[in-house]
Amino acid sequence: MEWQGGVWTIIDQGSRNGTIVNGQKIGDQPHPLSHGDVIEIAGFAITFMRRIEGGVGDAASPKFASSQATDEQLTREIDPGAITDRRRFSSYLHGAERASDASVRDSRIAASHRLLQLAFTLARSDEASQSIESVLEELSQNVSFETAGLYLCATGKTTFAPADLMLAGARQSGARSYRRPPDSLIELVIQPDGQAILVRNVVGDESVATENSRGELDVDSLILAPVRDHESRLWGLIHLTTREGAAPLGAD
Repeated sequence: MEWQGGVWTIIDQGSRNGTIVNGQKIGDQPHPLSHGDVIEIAGFAITFMRRIEGGVGDAASPKFASSQATDEQLTREIDPGAITDRRRFSSYLHGAERASDASVRDSRIAASHRLLQLAFTLARSDEASQSIESVLEELSQNVSFETAGLYLCATGKTTFAPADLMLAGARQSGARSYRRPPDSLIELVIQPDGQAILVRNVVGDESVATENSRGELDVDSLILAPVRDHESRLWGLIHLTTREGAAPLGAD
């Protein structure tokens, strides 16, 4: 969005999903905005307000063009102008139980911002190798791990076995090399209802780690998380580890 000629304007900079204002898709030329216009970006509806106090009000349905709207878009009730209200719809920010600790809320909001920035970075990536590097770089800047591996699924499948996940990229600290987790652990995570796993204090446990070159099971904490799209389809895995003596991984 830019201020041009005394009015706010919006431009779509070649996004894959496009930008829609009041039900009409806009192009790469400045589109003037008026108070109350509804902007649709990647499935989200945002109401443009000239005054910040106008952004909080009664719930309203966005004005979709009937020829372009889906049944879900036409029937859902949201307040598209209130960012604070939109957070009620995000299980990532609050989960099943709203956090009461302000520091926990701030940390989750900061994490959601980083995820959004990463999403836009990935959308601009033309090569798979560039996308993989962006994910690993984001992890290295925000998570204290010692090794990290990013796996991608074989294409053209709807069900997966551990052998279908191929290592696409890895990061490691010092002389410690990255090692794939046991297939039995991968099997748990890639199930249709599989969830991320966080374990600590597991040095010597062969069910969650594989041996290093000296035959040692030195992993002390690890995270193994599935990467799924909005339809819960599996795309890959993220695997992080630390060893004994390092700060253990946490839920944040």
